[in-house]
Amino acid sequence: MTNRYLLVMTACVDPSSGHYRLKRADPKVRLEDYKTALRYWLTLPDERIKDILLIENSNYPLESLREIAESENVLKKNVELISLDCNWYPPGGHYGYAELRMLDLGLQQSQLRATTTHMIKVSGRFKFPALGKLLDRLPGSFDAVADTRAWRTLRHRHARPNVTTQIILFRHDFYKNYLQDSYRELESG
Repeated sequence: MTNRYLLVMTACVDPSSGHYRLKRADPKVRLEDYKTALRYWLTLPDERIKDILLIENSNYPLESLREIAESENVLKKNVELISLDCNWYPPGGHYGYAELRMLDLGLQQSQLRATTTHMIKVSGRFKFPALGKLLDRLPGSFDAVADTRAWRTLRHRHARPNVTTQIILFRHDFYKNYLQDSYRELESG
């Protein structure tokens, strides 16, 4: 079976309800970032990226993004927009908790998920021009793909290696079996 990809854009337009302070926190600025990124993905001519799910976790109204999806979708991609009220994480915790929870809740509501085999989770404000090259290099069957270059930088080696999640790919069953509900592990710190 050929891999069918669901591009999942995670978003938090208004991060003010979270206690983690972001440098780029103005909802108007962030919304413009998401609009720019959505336009990019809508016009990306790669046939493998024809299903887009944007999940937003601050319960921000998505009318302006919906208008873009309807009026600027010349390649006729399938687009779902889901806004949730789940930008909360335990005191002393990290916003990663809220993002993982948002991903779980949004994927549960998605209709496009059932028509695809894999997800490409991207931080919703970012664009990845080399995504096509990455997809070309992947094996026909894979469970997960992540950027591990963050384990070591030119200046230092991280004491605790991690994987960045600005872009990460999963087979849906792999995500369901091994990562769904993983945000709960972050509750105890």
